[in-house]
Amino acid sequence: MLKKIDLIEEVGRFRTLTQKAPHLSKLALIYARNGYGKSTVCAILRSATNNDPTIVRARRRIQANKPSRIQTTWAGGSASTFSSDKWSAWPGKVHVFDQDYVSQNVFIGESVTRENKRSLLPVVLGEAGVALAQKVSDLDKEQRGLEQDEKTYSNLISAKFPVASSVGVLKFCSAEIPEDIDARIVSAQKELELARQATAVTERRELPSLRILSLTEIEAMLQRTIDDVAADAVTHVKDHIEKHKLGPNSQQWLKYGFDHNKEETCPYCDQDVTGLKIIDAYKAYFSESYTTLNAECEAVLVALKSFKANPNISDRWAQLNRELDFWKTVCELPVEPSLSSEELEEIESGVDVLIDTMVQKTSNPLGVVSLGESRVVAEKLYQLIDSLNGELAQCAAAIQLARTSASASNLQEADRKLQYLKALKGRGDAEVADWATKYVAVTERKAALETEKKAEQKKLREYAESTVGSRQKDINNLLSNFGANFSVVDTKANFKGREPNAEFAIEISKYKVIAGEKKADEPSFGTVLSSGDKTTLALAFFLSQVLADADLASSVVVFDDPFNSQDLNRQFETTSQIRALSEKAAQTIVFSHDPRFLFMIEKDSDSATTCTLQLRCTIEGDGSLTQWKSSDTLKALYVRQSEIIREYATHGKPLKGESENSVLQAIRPFLEDYIRARFPGRFGDKAMLAEMIEAITDAGSDDPLYTSVSDLTSLNEYTRPNMHGGGTTPDEDALRAQCRKVVGIIGAY
Repeated sequence: MLKKIDLIEEVGRFRTLTQKAPHLSKLALIYARNGYGKSTVCAILRSATNNDPTIVRARRRIQANKPSRIQTTWAGGSASTFSSDKWSAWPGKVHVFDQDYVSQNVFIGESVTRENKRSLLPVVLGEAGVALAQKVSDLDKEQRGLEQDEKTYSNLISAKFPVASSVGVLKFCSAEIPEDIDARIVSAQKELELARQATAVTERRELPSLRILSLTEIEAMLQRTIDDVAADAVTHVKDHIEKHKLGPNSQQWLKYGFDHNKEETCPYCDQDVTGLKIIDAYKAYFSESYTTLNAECEAVLVALKSFKANPNISDRWAQLNRELDFWKTVCELPVEPSLSSEELEEIESGVDVLIDTMVQKTSNPLGVVSLGESRVVAEKLYQLIDSLNGELAQCAAAIQLARTSASASNLQEADRKLQYLKALKGRGDAEVADWATKYVAVTERKAALETEKKAEQKKLREYAESTVGSRQKDINNLLSNFGANFSVVDTKANFKGREPNAEFAIEISKYKVIAGEKKADEPSFGTVLSSGDKTTLALAFFLSQVLADADLASSVVVFDDPFNSQDLNRQFETTSQIRALSEKAAQTIVFSHDPRFLFMIEKDSDSATTCTLQLRCTIEGDGSLTQWKSSDTLKALYVRQSEIIREYATHGKPLKGESENSVLQAIRPFLEDYIRARFPGRFGDKAMLAEMIEAITDAGSDDPLYTSVSDLTSLNEYTRPNMHGGGTTPDEDALRAQCRKVVGIIGAY
């Protein structure tokens, strides 16, 4: 319970405010004229209970020359202060009904806004529902934050790696970076080049290989001879060659001469050779079989020479290398064929050995020739060629596969794959890896949050379905007690959109008006309810919320002018509700600019637990909270109203600080106070002017005011439209005439 406002500095109108009255009691009634700081004190209490320094900051005094400061004392001696732009511990819960509560929770001007509906949810659902709604709201707030983070990281990643957007940023960030990423990138580059070179690939010739007679075939040729040539013929020819020292190509020379000896004469000396033994040996030696064998040996020799020189081994390997280099760019070759300069030399050496040996064979086709020790060199030749051809065969298979798959239509997909792999590798960069990790964490939390939020929304929806009906009933009971001719219907909690809110409709004479809907040519919230109705509706919402508070017994309830634009009956009901509430709450504080209203609460309250105070503030900003008596103020007000009416009746002008409207509004309460004072005990505090006129009329001519019934009736009808304010400015002549009637009734009283 708030005991004392020790100090307020540089807030609202107050340069400084101190409490000069005794401690506040359980029911504190505080009188203050409009503009003297009631709303400032209410705002301070709301700021403290919500631990929201911004409310105080928003009300910092314009002329302030030092920081805002607040000091309060609570029951048990505990204190709460505001300094250094923050609150210390606040000792209790405070419910505040003021214009801020109305504009936040019920309506603003003529409309019920979406923000009003959101803020009204606690009123409709109560604290348990508020906790559920807050959980949903908190989850939604976190979700919005996650969505923003998700968008931020997604934009960062997509800006650096555009391909991430096409495959999905989450998929990209979650993908494992393969250990062989570099090899995959190379392979993807080949796929892209294959698509680009599709036409060239399909038109390119087969990969050549090194083709040479096998060593087995060559050795077989070296060993071949002719079995049916007579041994003495062979010996005779051989001896002849040796005798005449004809040299290595003698057999070819002799064969050439023998072939041209057509007339049995020597082509050299032209002598007759018929019957010569050597000629017979030539005939046996240079047979058709010999010719065939010789031709075959020559063919092998030509092939070997061609292998070596057409083109030469180095040029052939260079050409083959160029082919391989091309294919390496478009496909993955299983092996990479290679020949070192030393190996090229070994191949040439091996070929030379074979050529030299075949030269020996061709010089003597019938002779048997052996590679001898040179066979090792020849074997090395074949090892190198066989190894190379084996590798080329493997490459040829991969090349054929590339040929069949080459297509320009794959270009876009191949490019996307390459960019993705490069991006995946780039994701390993420390900064990008951090973005990716956070993005994945955000999306995972977001997914979990969505599930959690749906579960909480379900709880809230089920709770609302079981709660809203009883809360609507409580509100309508209050409206009925206030004498309202309307009720609240179709109240429900709405969970569409991001934040839950409350919806309701006003029913008047079975006509429903949905709060929030406003059309220019149809009844709306702003047109079906008067100012007094709206205040009453807001008060009913507030009271239903406060009365449902499980902690009401330890809470403070504050009212700031809760009866604005209410008629007298509703004012009486408001005072009754406040008195009843003060018995349940730890403390009830009522601020009002109307001393009559405070007096109506005070006179039927327990004087032992009720205090009356006055809040003042000078133009310089010096405020005080002092003791006050409602009866004294009412007497002064009665005299002031008399002066206002008499001045206008006499001179037709308002007194200083007054207006035609304030003159008009003074007539009815003045007459009611005058009649009560003239006839003590005859009329109760709740009696209005119309009831008094009826009683005087019923009393007949014996009543001292019977002769004034006509003027009283006229005054009652004239003042009714303006009795709660908000009417049009009165006509000056008509107003003066009515004031003269008042003076005529009261005379010198």
